[in-house]
Amino acid sequence: MNKIFKETLWNIKNTKVVSAIIILLFSICTAIGTYSINSYIQTNEQNKIFTKKYTSKNYYKLSDNFVGEEGEKFERSANKYTKLLAFNHILANNEDFEYLEIYSNPIDVSDFKGSEVFKYLYESGGTSELDATTPESFATVKGIYLSENVFDEFGIEVEQGIIFSSSDYILDDSKFNANVIPIIVGSEYKDYYNVGDYIKMQYNILNPNQGGANLKIIGILKEGSVIKRENDRLESLDRYIIQPSYDIKNVTLNDNSTSLFEIMLYMKTNGVIITGSSANEVQDKVAEICTSLDIFPIHNIIGATNQRTRFFNIDLQKITTFFYIISITVLTLSAFLMILFSIMAVKRNLKYYAILLTCGYSFGDIMLMFILQPLILCSISYFIGSIISIIIIRINYYLMPPLMPYIVFAIAMFIISFLSAMLAKNELKKHDLSMYLRKK
Repeated sequence: MNKIFKETLWNIKNTKVVSAIIILLFSICTAIGTYSINSYIQTNEQNKIFTKKYTSKNYYKLSDNFVGEEGEKFERSANKYTKLLAFNHILANNEDFEYLEIYSNPIDVSDFKGSEVFKYLYESGGTSELDATTPESFATVKGIYLSENVFDEFGIEVEQGIIFSSSDYILDDSKFNANVIPIIVGSEYKDYYNVGDYIKMQYNILNPNQGGANLKIIGILKEGSVIKRENDRLESLDRYIIQPSYDIKNVTLNDNSTSLFEIMLYMKTNGVIITGSSANEVQDKVAEICTSLDIFPIHNIIGATNQRTRFFNIDLQKITTFFYIISITVLTLSAFLMILFSIMAVKRNLKYYAILLTCGYSFGDIMLMFILQPLILCSISYFIGSIISIIIIRINYYLMPPLMPYIVFAIAMFIISFLSAMLAKNELKKHDLSMYLRKK
């Protein structure tokens, strides 16, 4: 057995370039394939939980459409605040659906202790204007406003500290000069901050003239806390700073509060509608409300076909499917290359195999070499690809991946190796090796 193994390694060394290409391709497909399957498993498990709880519910993102001349006309109207406030009130108290106030808004902070992953646009590879022009101690991080019913809808709980009280959601004149604003942070913040710590905010939305404010951490969410803004699209809160979506009906409009009032109204009227109806049915209902309040252009439901939408989102499941297709393509290409390489190696080394037979090797020994060579290459590839996949999964999901995808790829590698050996054997049987020994 030892001499067979040595001969197999000698053959691999004599075909270093082709062997390296095969190892590279199989490593890539193993890494991408096992990662995409594991990502699908993780996403599917989360979706199962939500599907089980919300089987009769659809989630639709509401978006204003104040663009172009008509949008500018509405912006200039004197009673726009009254209209938008009434619109928000109807949404929040509508009997046909439930309305969640969910609005992402980046936060500029200083002396930030966290890593790059908390920064706004990190996942898309972008950089905010503040991050690009200020010292390293400044950062624009992910922020989100959530209404009180969002916590109930998605079962969001804290691991440490407390959640917002009902009074935290009420915005009145007394809070405009507050220097401390309560916040809740996602679970990944616990590696950098504790409950009771402060994060310095550069721009206080409650009082722009005041300058910054201190964000006081009153709670840290449980790991894996998610929300849903659209069907089949879960969003993790693990890297977010969460502020309450304020009730602003008690705010007195003056020079200091007008800009805040406008910002808050736009946030509060770009939330999420939960209903059993279709997107087009909800769009019709929203259009009816907007028309009754003389709000034009009419707000859009993302995904409805009876109104023009301006956004296109690619969810994680589509990206996972894309990677899975790439993995299968590379695996097929690698298998074809491996089989072609094995057959060509037989044709090129017929005299070599004849010499081995005269040196005491049996036909079974040569067959074992046919199996060992692709098996060694696949094993090296499998090891490299699996390590890369596990590292990436640990970074993204903070857990050890299940064995199933790796077992599937191990079986696939063995089948490819065995098939390659069988085709090499068939090729060898087509030739009379004795003729090579008779040649001078």
